[in-house]
Amino acid sequence: MGQVVISIAIENSADLPDGPATHVAVRRLDLPGTLMDSGATHLCLPADLVADLGLVFDREVTVKTATGYQSRRIFRNAMVEFEDRRTQCECIELPAGMPALLGAIPIEGLGVEPDLQLRRPRKLPMDAHGSFMSA
Repeated sequence: MGQVVISIAIENSADLPDGPATHVAVRRLDLPGTLMDSGATHLCLPADLVADLGLVFDREVTVKTATGYQSRRIFRNAMVEFEDRRTQCECIELPAGMPALLGAIPIEGLGVEPDLQLRRPRKLPMDAHGSFMSA
């Protein structure tokens, strides 16, 4: 099975203004070549990127990894953007130097799916003829 990468941007949603724009700098990272990993549940970022974004620590959890069960920290306030779509999600902190992963929850929230044949993300419909969202 081929790998699919996606170019995303991540902002600290706590920095985003509520209402009229303020002069607060929004911490933002552009991450081209992020691996779409449907085997992961969450957005997963290495510790140095979590620190650069200034995400807020929420809790420590046990996660299943390729090497077994490990303790990881979860951070909140990650706003993930792909083209014209955005979703807010939690972030699992990885050791520094590990690659960023976009897991199933933010993949679904963005309304994209990996196209394994073309090895690129495919946007799901969101218009008058159909939508990946339901209420």
